[in-house]
Amino acid sequence: MQTDHNPNGGLDASFSRREFFQIAEGSTAAALLAKATAATGEFPQLPLTERQLSEAIERCVTQIKTLLALLRADCPTVRSHRIMNAAGSAVLIIAERNVFDGEGLYEVGVNGLPVIYWITPWWSEEEQQHQLWGARIWDGRRTGPRDLITPAAILRKLDGDAT
Repeated sequence: MQTDHNPNGGLDASFSRREFFQIAEGSTAAALLAKATAATGEFPQLPLTERQLSEAIERCVTQIKTLLALLRADCPTVRSHRIMNAAGSAVLIIAERNVFDGEGLYEVGVNGLPVIYWITPWWSEEEQQHQLWGARIWDGRRTGPRDLITPAAILRKLDGDAT
């Protein structure tokens, strides 16, 4: 946290970078919602009906997903989920980074350090999706036990083969 930008020794500084970006995201989403509503050429009377609000939110989410895809070329998959409950609703937008390109040697970020793994995909009946198992390389051989690798932790694919 920055604490040296105020004349009183930074005692009023209360924003971390994460909080700043959360505020910026919220402001951007509000601006996009207003733009999406105004882009239709219709200026509905307030308050908006549930249908009008839902359509405006969907247009806004589509624009945010497009912007994320443009800004994050390393995240080709951008998905969104709308969560609704009695207290209100929220939209969760996820930009997935996936470097995995078939079985082979990969550099994986583990606790901030790059570690070399031989990664193999396998189908999980319980999760109903492919998961990645990684075996560390020691003295030219794959070792066990294997680790479950999240696709976002993969830094890059390496050339070469392990026995």
